[in-house]
Amino acid sequence: MIISEVATQLRSALTPLTGADWSTPARDLDWTCRETAAHIADSFFAQAAQVVARPRHDWVPAEVRTDPAAEPEQVLRAVDACAGLLRIAVATADPELRAWHPHGAADLSGWVAMATVDGLVHAFDISAALGRDWRPPAELAGFAVERLFPSRPDHVDPVAQLLWCTGRIALPDHPRQPEWTWDPSVR
Repeated sequence: MIISEVATQLRSALTPLTGADWSTPARDLDWTCRETAAHIADSFFAQAAQVVARPRHDWVPAEVRTDPAAEPEQVLRAVDACAGLLRIAVATADPELRAWHPHGAADLSGWVAMATVDGLVHAFDISAALGRDWRPPAELAGFAVERLFPSRPDHVDPVAQLLWCTGRIALPDHPRQPEWTWDPSVR
């Protein structure tokens, strides 16, 4: 299942860095590496909540917070736990599910793709900030880009597409996007 693979990739990218200073800003984000990892856990939880509750008009009003004193390894365990909740939510959901998202009601593939982007792109942000040159796997990046970014540039590999679509890099003839959005709406 894709969510399990995203969690595995994220874990393999970040576990070697747990001894680093996670109070460092995560690339160009306003969050530290620790806050970014906590955001991944919260995103996975929020996505699971949307899949389970299937709201039509807003977010489920719940969130995950990690202990500010938690070590990086402990924050990654929270990410693992929330990825597990999302995996179970997706595996047991009605295949015809639709749940509200501010950019369009999403089906299961939309929710899985958004989780894929959250996990992979923020693992990229954290690993880059902590000095590791890690890139998301092309197969997972390709799935997410194809599902969420219909206006993606087609002349580059899926990893470069994902990083460009999410404002992380510039491409030839395509300047870096300071603001971006995805389209999870049902196709």
